[in-house]
Amino acid sequence: MNLAAVMTCHNRKLSTLNCLRALFGQNDNHAISVYLVDDGCVDGTVDAIRAEFKSVNIISRNGDLYWSGGMRTAWSECLSMQFDAYLWLNDDVILSQNALKLLTKEYLQHARNGETDVIVVGRTISPLTGYTTYGGLVRERTFSNLRYRLLLASEMYCDTMNGNCVLVPHAVAMKVGNISSRFSHALGDIDYGLRARRAGVTIVECKTPVAELEMNFAAYVGIPRVRSLSDLWRVLTHPKGIPVSEWMAFCATHGGVLWPLNFLARYLRIALKSLDFLPKRSQARGG
Repeated sequence: MNLAAVMTCHNRKLSTLNCLRALFGQNDNHAISVYLVDDGCVDGTVDAIRAEFKSVNIISRNGDLYWSGGMRTAWSECLSMQFDAYLWLNDDVILSQNALKLLTKEYLQHARNGETDVIVVGRTISPLTGYTTYGGLVRERTFSNLRYRLLLASEMYCDTMNGNCVLVPHAVAMKVGNISSRFSHALGDIDYGLRARRAGVTIVECKTPVAELEMNFAAYVGIPRVRSLSDLWRVLTHPKGIPVSEWMAFCATHGGVLWPLNFLARYLRIALKSLDFLPKRSQARGG
């Protein structure tokens, strides 16, 4: 398969270089092209990439794209070239040496069974504990339509996914499109998976782990604690907070008839936690 890896980076030089080393060190015969957004790096990331990986296509931007924006920009650069498939890859993921073999094998197995419209999600594990950190997601059985959990060992089919390591065939990309411009950082991957399922695309998780990646607890603060007006403003407006317009768009699109309750409940929990009425939560997925 002729693959394009889609990446974005911002001031994580060592992580980005290690990710690229693992990607180019794969034990397979697939052609791989890399399209990477430099989202305003000032730590020497770009110079280091150019020195070690001259084939990487670097798209320079100003630092205001964040994850969804960066990935959307990188993907738009190569979608028209009609690669066989596109690999979403976070720049902190360290792929195992047979990761691409595992992902493409999983896709081809489903394709031979007639499931050509299928996304394959790579499962990542903690190098310290061996526990799953990112991968496919299924809906939790609660009143909310917007809460998700990682798959169990016995499960393969997903409702949506984390976007850390995902193989999207070209036909699926043409059917679903790019990552939505409604999301700047978080939710773009979960939204994409839900849109794909709505379009009739199957999402499966590769059960053999394909990479090592520790949980980014800083990104999963769950319910931030607001102690000042500046804290509140950041939560409501910053891409790494819970921007009102983006959370509303996600809830209205995927939350069903109860979406206004889902929308308000998240901010209510923030208010209560800020008054020390609720215990801390280490992470949250969806709403």
